[in-house]
Amino acid sequence: LTKSFGYNLLKGNNPSFKVEGDYKHIEEIKKSENKNIKSDNYYEINLDNLFKKKAISFILEDPFSYIKFYFIKVISFLFIDFNSTYPYYYNIFHLLPKILLALTSFVGAVLAINKKGFFQFLSLYFFLNIFLFSIFFILPRYSLILLPIQLLLVIEFAKYLKRKLIN
Repeated sequence: LTKSFGYNLLKGNNPSFKVEGDYKHIEEIKKSENKNIKSDNYYEINLDNLFKKKAISFILEDPFSYIKFYFIKVISFLFIDFNSTYPYYYNIFHLLPKILLALTSFVGAVLAINKKGFFQFLSLYFFLNIFLFSIFFILPRYSLILLPIQLLLVIEFAKYLKRKLIN
């Protein structure tokens, strides 16, 4: 039995403010504070609760900074992470398609959010995923789950442009 909500919350919400998350605070807490946790069947759950408490305490100590950081993670997830540590992240063959796809799918999602039906669902799914992942931390691979949705939203945007150009 495992639980990782607290671990993921702490990895993405700690004083280092790294969009990709930081293990440093997790290791420090494991070394210093987990001695008070009883070693039994609930050790992992209790350790995760300790991580969750620590992450929440960081957030409550400076809520404005963490709200600002949340929006930085949203932008990083949608468009570009300006402080990525991943090799080849800044390669033009990665960034150009990512930014182009992000811009067009974002506009497509905004256009589709008011339509009833399938594309409204896709738009909600797109935005909710972005807002949910941004609570924790962002890794480049997390955007892969949205790729099919983004492609459909780009088609919706292209249909909109076609309608505007014909009229």
